[in-house]
Amino acid sequence: MNLYFILSVFIVLSAVANHCDGKLPNGIKLCSRNDPNVAKCIIDSIRNLQPRLADGNLSPDFKLTPLEPLKLENIHIDRGPNFQVHISNLVVVRGASKFKIDKMRVDLGEPMFDFLISLPRLEFKGKYDLKAVIGALPVDNRGDMIGIAENYRARVRLHAKKYIGEDGLTYIKFEKIQLKIMPGTSKLQLQNLFEDNPALKFLANTFISESSGFFVNDLTPTLEKSLGDLFTKAGNEIIKQASFDELFPDI
Repeated sequence: MNLYFILSVFIVLSAVANHCDGKLPNGIKLCSRNDPNVAKCIIDSIRNLQPRLADGNLSPDFKLTPLEPLKLENIHIDRGPNFQVHISNLVVVRGASKFKIDKMRVDLGEPMFDFLISLPRLEFKGKYDLKAVIGALPVDNRGDMIGIAENYRARVRLHAKKYIGEDGLTYIKFEKIQLKIMPGTSKLQLQNLFEDNPALKFLANTFISESSGFFVNDLTPTLEKSLGDLFTKAGNEIIKQASFDELFPDI
């Protein structure tokens, strides 16, 4: 669900000098464009960075937006008059920095970066505004939402094109970042739901939890589009600061 860590890792590994002294944070290993195992080099470097990605403090003068907590856009789901919900203040509280890279394919000729990532466990919270009919019961409630998502996977493809800058050097620019989320299992709980009737509260939350897979499926297209648009823009703002030779040195 969180594409930001891909871009965060990419700019660090690529040695983008957007910090004051032009030096990389301690522990960062550059990956040569000539390395036949450049994908493995990048994966190993990412693993070394993971403990610092949660708070974004890579070094005193090199900071990234923290992965924990990770704020997401508001989401509205409309499945007709019997189910409408608006989710706001949606935040992944923890788990975003615990990703695993299962596979990676790199082609620096195009250039192209293809990742397959798994997220063992994400804990999230937000605010909900629900208007629905659950069973035969009309529901018009709002309150806090908490949830857990486990064993999610994401396929991320970053295509770029090369261009010549005003200084005569070659740069790259991301085209539309493609993101495909593959849901795992999830559980949701809505607070302030039938608070005056514990039996109905239990039944309603049981129904919602058992239906959380359908709920997350409704969220997925919105998340894919919003994250893809957001981080295409953010990635390009970052990588425009370094030439291709600086990103991937000929060493």
